[in-house]
Amino acid sequence: MKNLFFNCFILICLILLVGNISKITAILFAVIFVFIYIIIEKKVSKSVFMILILVPFLFHSLSFPTGECGILGKVIDKRNNKYTIISKAYFQNDSWYKHRNYYIFYYSNFSVEDIYTGKNVFIKGYMNENFINVEYVAPASNNSILFLKDYAVNRMSRNIENPISRDILISSIMGNLKDKELFKNTGTLHLFAVSGMHVFIIYFIISFIINQFIIQRDLRLIVSSSIIIFYLIFTGFSPSSVRAVSILVLMNIFRVFDINVSSFNILGLVGIINLFIIPESVLNTGFQMSYAATFMILYTVKKVKNKKILFFLIPICSFIGIFPFSIIQFGEISFLGILLTPLLSPVLTLIMFTSFLILIFPINLFTKIGELVTLGTVGFLKIFENIPLLKSENIFLILFFWSLSFILYIYFINKFNKNTG
Repeated sequence: MKNLFFNCFILICLILLVGNISKITAILFAVIFVFIYIIIEKKVSKSVFMILILVPFLFHSLSFPTGECGILGKVIDKRNNKYTIISKAYFQNDSWYKHRNYYIFYYSNFSVEDIYTGKNVFIKGYMNENFINVEYVAPASNNSILFLKDYAVNRMSRNIENPISRDILISSIMGNLKDKELFKNTGTLHLFAVSGMHVFIIYFIISFIINQFIIQRDLRLIVSSSIIIFYLIFTGFSPSSVRAVSILVLMNIFRVFDINVSSFNILGLVGIINLFIIPESVLNTGFQMSYAATFMILYTVKKVKNKKILFFLIPICSFIGIFPFSIIQFGEISFLGILLTPLLSPVLTLIMFTSFLILIFPINLFTKIGELVTLGTVGFLKIFENIPLLKSENIFLILFFWSLSFILYIYFINKFNKNTG
């Protein structure tokens, strides 16, 4: 119960999910939880603070536009005729409604004005979950710092001839991998689509370079945080990268002021902010898998201090975290990810480093190295492509075995921690 923000985050997720079915049940659930918290912690001030955090979510209804509608939003990624936007509002039944969520659409029709990353657009079409069948797009006359992402994508595209290498190299630092099937079948999709892991790799490289030039610790933390925030522009402020950057920046802020804060509390605080901005994220599979995997990683790092053992445990604990969401949402999952992730993690770092070199110094040598590494990786993964995925013919049975695996993992991690002091 000591991790107040983390407890609030879990409770808010449950309130939003339960509240979408029954508001009364959600309110009763929140009251009971706060009452138990008061009994255990015996701190009324923290309980009042918890209530203030929960109140905005108690009466929120998760809603999505369906059918024919218009959506106003900002383009955060563009690859050929595929667009990703974050919405601001939607128009339906002659009324405007505030709404923030991420949507994908394809559009290749003629437009009198260029549609590029950072543009505000009005989209008219038919809504189907987070995908829009578009009739037409009307861009607004505005500019955004996100145009830098378009510039970076175009700069790299001009210098990488092979389409497979181009897709992997660009997506390794900017997200939105186009051809996902091979990586999905081999359980390595998380390595080649921008996630928290990519952000931490980039932050490690940034910190290593800065540490060579800046001696003062607090200044190093401030400069590193500023650079990693700027990097968000190139990811189009994707949800996973924003979450990872937020955790890093908050940790650095607390370190600057020498405040000892639990990593779980930081995760919970970032989650609360995420849900406050976009409550509908709680239904997003990426949101669920990201926080579940991050929790498992933080728990493992807290219990296991040996870095060599951690190298092998992190892909395993991440897999355990995402397993139930993947099997429920997609109906299948690949166990190969556990084996291939440790092998390909160094390769991913090389691919990302090469991508930045191509972006900054677009010379033929770096391009050839990038193509060699990416095509070699694709060839290696094709060896495992035809190994069958685990499918959910009986979800209850599979989730039972996952629950058993989760309990055994926690048990052995705690036993290992106890035996090693």
